[in-house]
Amino acid sequence: MRRFFVAAAVLVALVLAISCAKKQEAQQEQQQPAKATTEVQQLNKCVVCGMEIPAEADTITAEYNGVVYHFCSPQDKEKFLANPEMYVKAKGDTTQKTEM
Repeated sequence: MRRFFVAAAVLVALVLAISCAKKQEAQQEQQQPAKATTEVQQLNKCVVCGMEIPAEADTITAEYNGVVYHFCSPQDKEKFLANPEMYVKAKGDTTQKTEM
C-alpha cells in the first residue's frame, strides 16, 4: 500500500513539474523581443505619381521617417526628397510592417 502512495506522489510531482516547465516556456516566449521590422509601402506604388511598380523589379527607393518609399523614376524620387511631407500627407498612411 505504501508503494502505491509513493508512486502516486511521484506521478503527481512529475505532472506538476511538466506543467510548470511549459508555463515558464510560454512566458519566456512572450518576453522575447519582437523581431526587427521596418515599414514598406504596400503594392510598391510610386508615392509621387501613384504608378504601380512590380514587386520583383529593382525599384528606386528612399527612406523617410523609417518608411521605405518606392518610385517609378529618378525624377519622382527627387521631387519627393525636395518636399517629402507634401507626398506623405497627401497619400496618407499606406504602409504595412514587414519583417526584414
